[in-house]
Amino acid sequence: MEMAKKISVFVVDDEPDACSLMGFVLEAESDMEFAGSRTRVAGLLDDLALHAVDVLLIDLSLSGEDAIEAIRAVRGARPEIRIVVLSGCMDPRVLTRAREAGATECVAKSFEIDATLQAIRSA
Repeated sequence: MEMAKKISVFVVDDEPDACSLMGFVLEAESDMEFAGSRTRVAGLLDDLALHAVDVLLIDLSLSGEDAIEAIRAVRGARPEIRIVVLSGCMDPRVLTRAREAGATECVAKSFEIDATLQAIRSA
């Protein structure tokens, strides 16, 4: 019997602890793997070129950087990657901009990890 391919997830969050925590959570899931992380969008496309990534999990609130532009750049360069946005701000206008830029799913950034994992699976 052939093993199903794991969902490879790359994380962008300006909080290093959030990246580490998400890495532990992803590795604990039998159908997912942690492909890596960054705390800045600078160099993101280079990192994505080095890894076979299925899903990009990106925080919308990156200090001093525009996550919406990063989503647009990833969508343009790697259209096959599904993009799941984490946001502490569930402002419909901001989420609409994220979707228009290419986000597949938008999830409230909270301690409810199951909602995040479900968004990754459904993306």
